[in-house]
Amino acid sequence: MESGKLSAKAFTTNPKTRRHAGSGCVSRDRAMAFMEFLFERGFRGRLGYEALRLQFVLFFGTNDSRTVERYIGRPERVERYGGDAKVVRLNRMSGKVAHFEYFNERRLREKKGLMEILGYISILKDGTVILHHEGMPYYTSQASLDETLNYEQRIDLQELRNEEG
Repeated sequence: MESGKLSAKAFTTNPKTRRHAGSGCVSRDRAMAFMEFLFERGFRGRLGYEALRLQFVLFFGTNDSRTVERYIGRPERVERYGGDAKVVRLNRMSGKVAHFEYFNERRLREKKGLMEILGYISILKDGTVILHHEGMPYYTSQASLDETLNYEQRIDLQELRNEEG
């Protein structure tokens, strides 16, 4: 880059905003197709996070952790691993030996994925996922006209049918 060349962009400390869910956005369309896939397989209401993750792998054909976290997010969890942290200490005065084993603990915070940002799913604190199929275009609950009308409207409709018939 040449020195002395001016940039039209001003320096700012404001955070960048990320825009998801634009119409025609590939990620949004894939998330909606995944929700339809879950609906067709009979997954409605509540589902465990690991079961949702398995269905994600079956649908998308990848188990890359970054891709899974970007789409469905992750609940808060604690990872514990031991590694090779075993220590033996010897007290020279008494000759007693003490064995210690250390475990590393890492707390991973909750991370919202695209599907949670769009409102397709909700991840609860216990790791349960709630699927929200109601707002999707494929979700329709069919009801007859008589079921949607109140009592007075039904009587009026019956009288109208009797007059015509």
